[in-house]
Amino acid sequence: MRLDPVGARARLDHYHARFGEVPGWLSDMSAALLHGFLLWQEWNGHIRGDLMEVGVAEGRSAHLLGLALRERERLLLNDVSASVAEVASRIGPAAVPLLDWSAQLGPDRVPDRSVRFLHVDGDHGRQAQHVDLALADRVVAEGGMVVLDDFLAPQFIGLTLGAVEWMATHPGRLQIVLAGFNKAYLCRPHMASIYLRFVVEELPDFLRAMGQPDFTLWHMAHPSDSSAIGITSRQFDRDVVTLDTDTRVPEAERRSVLSL
Repeated sequence: MRLDPVGARARLDHYHARFGEVPGWLSDMSAALLHGFLLWQEWNGHIRGDLMEVGVAEGRSAHLLGLALRERERLLLNDVSASVAEVASRIGPAAVPLLDWSAQLGPDRVPDRSVRFLHVDGDHGRQAQHVDLALADRVVAEGGMVVLDDFLAPQFIGLTLGAVEWMATHPGRLQIVLAGFNKAYLCRPHMASIYLRFVVEELPDFLRAMGQPDFTLWHMAHPSDSSAIGITSRQFDRDVVTLDTDTRVPEAERRSVLSL
């Protein structure tokens, strides 16, 4: 399903106009990527559930999530700072503050498989990633997505190690479909090919429509090794670089990203 670039750009422009001055570290590219995946879920209406954020701070990304709410959906905002209530009040009655550590959020507060989109931006420690991914595994719906903030960021090596450890010790639960610009985008393995098709076939045009032309998607491994795609600033003046298109790779080693 092709995303509507005009409506999508209008919503993103509205977000920047209203909330662009909210303190935080959400880059324009990350905002566009979050926006794209949220809209993809919205326009593929079979993916239902609440939205959730672990680690809210001043609400820079929470406000973007709030614009993606549909009827009867909630935005669950989890933080240990009392300011989470103020952020929730600015977003509206559908935003529910959860003032507690994420490890304390049982099924009575966040039901199993009830969340379609979870943004994790809480404690950046190694063990904290184990805790937050265990929470994600419990609460995220079968078609849902988990976004890890600061994945591969050199400032938070422990966070990346914790995430990789959890995925390695819990195979078949969550897998990365896209990583870059300090975030990783995860889904259930049975949904990976569907999300990857969106990344390859629709995301480049979508990002340009959102005013983000400076990117290249990378897939430099055989799909049996890794199907995850990386995204960086633009290189070789290409939208997508693969083992099939990178001219530095010997002919015998070239493989295409399209065999997902």
